[in-house]
Amino acid sequence: MPTSWVIWVEVYGWFAVLVLASYIFADRDNMLTVAQMQSKGAGFQKGIPLLGHWAAAYLDFILPILLATLVAKYGAGWGLKQIAVIGIIALVFSAVMHWTYIQGGLKFPEAQTYGGHLTPAGWEHVVYMGAAFAIIGLFYLATPHPDPFWVYLTAAWLWVHVVIGVHAPMKLSGATWFPYHGVLDVGTLAPVGGVAAILAGFSWWALR
Repeated sequence: MPTSWVIWVEVYGWFAVLVLASYIFADRDNMLTVAQMQSKGAGFQKGIPLLGHWAAAYLDFILPILLATLVAKYGAGWGLKQIAVIGIIALVFSAVMHWTYIQGGLKFPEAQTYGGHLTPAGWEHVVYMGAAFAIIGLFYLATPHPDPFWVYLTAAWLWVHVVIGVHAPMKLSGATWFPYHGVLDVGTLAPVGGVAAILAGFSWWALR
């Protein structure tokens, strides 16, 4: 059996490779940087290139630190049936979430979606988030007696990730190329509040 640090490295490395792949995909689509997005290659004056998406470009390297730690600490206690069921649900949830991104991309292009379809970087993100949701679900729903410290830290970490993931910092930045401004809108408040409620429920379940 591999030791916990080997498991950690393997899990983190898998996620990191996915994120690096998204950089390559976005670069090929001329949607890595603002300059590329506004160039003749892409030709969009407003939108969200990968490096303008703080969660996908930067936090997606940081989130696997937590995910790999959860797998290394608790993964041995997860059964194959639990992994299969929660994994399938997580992937479906990720696919539905990215379908909503496609609708947003019809108005303003993003590195993950424009023109009514997911880009290669978008499909990478479907897989990334499906795996992330699976680990989070297994930790909260299939881990007997988890350490309260990790339950609360995970909830706080994920909530911050969502706040940044719905572009709250960029919406407040005033960047002229960024298509959305202000945070008092449904697209910001609904996911931030909804995820807070879900994480509160998951935390209660894990510690019940």
